Amino acid sequence: MLLLIAVAVLFAAPAAAVDYGHDVSWPQCQGGLPMPPATTAFVVVGLTHGLAFTENPCLGEQMRWVRDHRVRAQAYLVATFPTPAQYDTYGTGGPWPSSTRADRLRNVGYAEGRAALGSLNGVRWHPERVWVDVEPRPRQPWPTSTATQRQENRFVIAGILVALTDAGLRSGVYSYPNGWRDITGSWSLPSVPVWSAAGRLDFASEASDLCVQRGFSGGTVQLAQWTDGTYDHDMTCSDVYQAHVATIGWLPSVTDGATGGTTGRSLSLEALRLSVAGSRWSGDLLWRGHVQRIGWQPWATSASPIGTTGRGLRLEAFELRLTGTLAAHYRVRYRAHVQGVGWQPWRIDGAVAGTVGRGLRMEAVRIELVPNVAPASTATDAAHLQPLA
Repeated sequence: MLLLIAVAVLFAAPAAAVDYGHDVSWPQCQGGLPMPPATTAFVVVGLTHGLAFTENPCLGEQMRWVRDHRVRAQAYLVATFPTPAQYDTYGTGGPWPSSTRADRLRNVGYAEGRAALGSLNGVRWHPERVWVDVEPRPRQPWPTSTATQRQENRFVIAGILVALTDAGLRSGVYSYPNGWRDITGSWSLPSVPVWSAAGRLDFASEASDLCVQRGFSGGTVQLAQWTDGTYDHDMTCSDVYQAHVATIGWLPSVTDGATGGTTGRSLSLEALRLSVAGSRWSGDLLWRGHVQRIGWQPWATSASPIGTTGRGLRLEAFELRLTGTLAAHYRVRYRAHVQGVGWQPWRIDGAVAGTVGRGLRMEAVRIELVPNVAPASTATDAAHLQPLA
C-alpha cells in the first residue's frame, strides 16, 4: 500500500503551469458585468475609474471577493495625459524640479501613481504587481499628432513607474502594439514586464502566441489578455512554447506538455520559442539547441529562441534547466520526437533530449513544468493511510 501510493504521487500527471485568470474594475460593479467564476486562478483588479485621479468605486467590494475566494491578485491603474488644471495642480510638486515642462509632466505622472497608491492603502493591499494601462482615452485623449507630444506622453508614464518603484511595488505596462506606438512612439522599455492585449480572438492561439513574442515595448510578456464580451480573460506565460517547422514556419503556440511540431510528416523541427514568464516565482529557464552543421549553441535564457530559421538546418537535440526560486518549486521535463525513433522517454533538468552525432532530425517536442514533490511528506501521508487498507 505504501509503495503504490508513493509511486502514484511521484508519477501523477503534473499540474498545469499556465494559470488562467480575469481582470475586473468599475464595469464589474453591482448591476454591471459579472465577477469572474469562482474557479479563476488569479485576478487583476483596477484601481481607477477609467481615468487617472479617480478611484474604482467598487474596489473595496472586489477586494473582499478576492479575499473570500482566496485567489492571487495583481492591480492596474489607468494612465492619462493631464488636463490643464491637473498640470497646474500637480506639476509643481514631486521629485522633479518644476523648471521645465518635461519635469512637470513627470511630476504629474508621479502624482497619478501616488493617487492610485492611496486606493491601495484604503483596502490594505500590497499586490504582486501594479500594471500601468496605456491606451487611447476618448474622454481625455493622449496628444499624438507630433513626436514632441509622444515624448511628453512618455514623461507622464515614466513618472507613474517611478512612483510605483518608490513605493516598493513591482510594475509593468499594459497595452497593444498600435496603441503603444501611437501614444509613445514605440518607446522601448526592455526591462519592464508586459501585459499584452489581444482583444477578441481571431484564432485559438492568438493570446498564447503573444507570450512567446517580444512585447510591444520590448519587454518580456508576462500576461496575455483577451475578451469574449462578458469576461476579460488573462493567462500567465509560464509554460508556453512554439515550434518552427521546415516548409511551414512558426506553428501556433502550445502549453503545458502539448505537442509542438509535427509527427508523421517527416518535417524537421528548426527552432523553438519558449516563455516561463508570469510565474509567481523568480528565476528563468536556460536552454540550448544542437543544430545541424553548427553543434551546440550557447546557453541562453527563455527570452532567446534556440535553433535557426531561414537556413534549412534541422534541430537535432536540446537541453533545458531552471534557475532561481523557480527551480526550487518546479522541475522541467521534456521529450523529443526523433526521426526513425519516435517519442523518446521524458528527460529532466539538463539531460539531452534528441540525438547528437547521428544526423537525425527532431520533429516535435513536449515541455512541462512539474511541481516538486517532497518525498518525506509523501511517505508520511502514505503511512497514515496504511491502516485503512
